[in-house]
Amino acid sequence: MGLSVATFNVENLLDAPGARSAPLLARKLEALAAKVVACDADVVGLQEIGSSALLARLVARVGGGYGAPVEGTRDARGIGCALLSRVPVREARVHTTGALSFPVFRAGDPPPFGARIPLRRGIVHARVEAPGLGDVDVLVAHFKSARPVLLEDASGGTVPARSARARAEGALRSLVWRTAEALFVRGLVDGVLAARPGALAAV
Repeated sequence: MGLSVATFNVENLLDAPGARSAPLLARKLEALAAKVVACDADVVGLQEIGSSALLARLVARVGGGYGAPVEGTRDARGIGCALLSRVPVREARVHTTGALSFPVFRAGDPPPFGARIPLRRGIVHARVEAPGLGDVDVLVAHFKSARPVLLEDASGGTVPARSARARAEGALRSLVWRTAEALFVRGLVDGVLAARPGALAAV
């Protein structure tokens, strides 16, 4: 196999809020590093990475010839995506956008949700050089969770869901958001394939 790729959601790898939490964070870093080492993958996509300092601590424990990580933009909670590679990275970038679009039913229709759907965590994109395969584009994404999205009032405050209909609407908002993110990534892959027909890509 020319290239092995793994993806790993490290679940809220955030700085310890106090001195008492520091030992727990250290143990978590050791456990995460052991998992990455066990994967023994050439390229590892990471989701829910906190600060750059925490990522550096994780990479130091992993070792194994991984180069400098590629980091994505982070959301309001401070988590984002990152990519580790022990094969050469030819180029890397992070894709962001002010707002995600959603399909209309007929050409000329107004955007159904305006600019209401953000891309909270940037998409990490690296082109790596895989032995025997050549260049492979690897994209690391972390879509919005499936948890319902509550309605907002005119001031931006959330409105509790007090009926089955309201709860179903929240689930649908979440699905729309996640789908818009998926479509954005699909567009990135389409761009790779248009620029280099026959290109290899992993998301």
